[in-house]
Amino acid sequence: MNRCVVIGGTHHNTLSMVRSLGMKGVEVDVILENAHGKNSYVLASCYVNKSFVVADGNEAVKVLRENYPIDQSVILCSDDVAALLDKNTAHFMDKQVQVEVAKEVGFAVPNSMMHIIGHNTPVALCYPCIVKPLESIHGGKRFAVCYNENELGKILSEYETNDVVQIQEYIHKDDEIVIDGVSIKGNVIIPGYVLKHRDHLGGTTYSTTHPIDKLPKDVLQKAKKMVKAIGYEGLFGVEIIRNKEKYYFVEINLRNDATTYSLAVAGVNLPYIWVLGHQGMDYTQETKGRIREINSIVEFRDLPFALKGKISLWQWWRDYRSCECRYFYDKIDLRPYRIARNQFFGSLLGKILKLMK
Repeated sequence: MNRCVVIGGTHHNTLSMVRSLGMKGVEVDVILENAHGKNSYVLASCYVNKSFVVADGNEAVKVLRENYPIDQSVILCSDDVAALLDKNTAHFMDKQVQVEVAKEVGFAVPNSMMHIIGHNTPVALCYPCIVKPLESIHGGKRFAVCYNENELGKILSEYETNDVVQIQEYIHKDDEIVIDGVSIKGNVIIPGYVLKHRDHLGGTTYSTTHPIDKLPKDVLQKAKKMVKAIGYEGLFGVEIIRNKEKYYFVEINLRNDATTYSLAVAGVNLPYIWVLGHQGMDYTQETKGRIREINSIVEFRDLPFALKGKISLWQWWRDYRSCECRYFYDKIDLRPYRIARNQFFGSLLGKILKLMK
């Protein structure tokens, strides 16, 4: 039986990887980055074979090295472990480095610059601009839009001295997409992409998955060229925004992107392809599937849009009902859903009671 180690936190990304592999009969071990992981919905999945709970990425790598052979198939759902395991990957997690590579392969990119907090007075290339950590492993996915010098100064003051950020031209977007794929020994496979409808802190919560032939061929080719130029092997996600007929590169995730699960439900299981290819087995049959157009939702990340009045509860329910891919609910693997549901509504009730005091 094939075995794969999945490393990540208590997050729907990690859970979806366990399910993507488990549904294909792969034996899945999990190294969970969560000091309180014993109550994690990820470990409640019926597809988890063996599990380890660790405090951080360094401990995750230590557990991996002590318990598995050097050629063990591993899927990463967190940036910190990806950076620790591969120096080449760590180098290309720098968003400014990514921008330069994107330019070289022909992508349109927003004007951008790197700034070290406290070293000089920043001058934005233009307004509005976006401020975000230069590397996701140092600051996560947080970002802010600034419309003038005062707003820029206020946002930068929230960072610590010597933090490094990217200040980037803000491009109005008509669409935002994620091109999901896998690279195996120089063969870059991209069967589809995900069109975002709603997201929270950069994480997609409601979306539609499309077959790749609906994307302009030149955009697809640039994405493939970029992965090859980096020399990356594994699962990835290229984030793109469209303004009218022009497509702009935003960033590339050199690890499994959370949206990959929707492609597995839609017809092509990229994590399984990676495991087969990594273990020297024939994966070509798995690449012949056709991506169906489906809607996907991360239920407990998306519901707050309705609870906060950004959309109606009726609209949310209609969107939910339209989704063939649900990141928490799975009738074969119900325990993670029940735990996540109880945690979500328990937290919500606690906030309501706090407001009533």
